[in-house]
Amino acid sequence: MMISDNGVGWSPPEPYATSRPWTLSGNDGPRRVFARYRSGLGFWSGSCFDSILLDTTAPRVSASPTGGTYMEAQYIALTASEPSTIRYTLDGSDPANSPTAQTYGAPILITTDAKLSAIATDAVGLRSGTLAESYEICTGTSLGLSGYVFDATRQNSPMPLVVISLETGQTATTNTSGYYTFPPATGLVHHRFGDRPHARLRHLPGGSQAL
Repeated sequence: MMISDNGVGWSPPEPYATSRPWTLSGNDGPRRVFARYRSGLGFWSGSCFDSILLDTTAPRVSASPTGGTYMEAQYIALTASEPSTIRYTLDGSDPANSPTAQTYGAPILITTDAKLSAIATDAVGLRSGTLAESYEICTGTSLGLSGYVFDATRQNSPMPLVVISLETGQTATTNTSGYYTFPPATGLVHHRFGDRPHARLRHLPGGSQAL
C-alpha cells in the first residue's frame, strides 16, 4: 500500500496494515488522507481517501469587560478563539477540576467581588491556558468621597472653607488644608469610578465657582 496527503505524491510501497501513523504537513484545517493498495497479482487500486480536521493549535479565551473596579454589577462575556467549550469559576479555583466550575452559556452577571478563572477546550481536546480576571464591584452604602481643593492662581495653595455641594444634596466644607470628605452614603454610588463628581464650590462667606 501507499499513503499520500494530497493524492499526488505517494509514500514508498509498504506491507498492508489496518492502521499506520501518518504526519500531515501544512496548516490546520480540513484535510484528506489518501491510500492505494496493490493486489497479490501486482495491480494497484485507484486512490481512496478519508477527511479529517487537522487542529494543532489550542484555543484562547478572553473576557469582556476585563477585570477591574466597577461601580455597578457587570455582565461578563467569555469568548474563545475557535469553537470550544468554556468552563469557569468565580472563586479563583481551577475550572478544569473545581466542584464549583460551570459551563459557560451566556454572559455572567457579577454583583459582588469575584475572581474569574476560565478555560476553553476545542473539538479535538486541546485546552487553552487559564484566564484569570479579578472584579471589584463597589455598590451599596459603604462608599465615600474625599479630596483636596487647590487654588491654581495662587501656586496651588490649599483653599479652606470651601463648600462642596453634590447633586444628591450633600455638602462638605474644606478644612485649612483644603481637604474635604463625604461619609459613606447611598447617593454616592451614582458617581462612576473615574468620573469627576458633579458638584459646585462656593467660598465662605461669599463667592462661587464651578468644580
